[in-house]
Amino acid sequence: MSLECYMKAIEINPGEPQGWLNKGAVLFTLRQPDEALISYNEGLKIDPNNRELNFNKALVLFSREDIDEAHKLIKKVLELDPNQALGWYYDAVINYQQNNYQEAIGSSDRAIKLNPNELRAYCVKAEALEKLRRLDEALENINRVLNIQPYFTRAQEIKARLLENMK
Repeated sequence: MSLECYMKAIEINPGEPQGWLNKGAVLFTLRQPDEALISYNEGLKIDPNNRELNFNKALVLFSREDIDEAHKLIKKVLELDPNQALGWYYDAVINYQQNNYQEAIGSSDRAIKLNPNELRAYCVKAEALEKLRRLDEALENINRVLNIQPYFTRAQEIKARLLENMK
């Protein structure tokens, strides 16, 4: 139903990027990333600096493992809005995947500063610290997560691995 509404909105006003954003979001939720990408690209033709369109396009590219292109868009999003915690989180994840551990830590710190409840950023930071063999700091970060959310499986797994590596 909502997809039909957004398509109607685009039909009425094809020059409005919000309709393309909404359509793309629904398509991505429906596991139609190729169609979502087309929608985001249509919106970006209208407004190439639209933060949300760029961010959502980056998420589609990230999900398709087109990491370099996703990272370019995440960097653009952060230039447009340096106060987007989720953008810094994804920047941290990509930096981590590219073995840029110090950059991953810095981006995680930015995400955490902007949103202390972005627990995934603590996990990325802990894993980057682990790669740098800064195990005590990594454990401290994971304990912060588990103090807030004791049943966060990813944090529990990281903590178990850290404790094993510290033996």
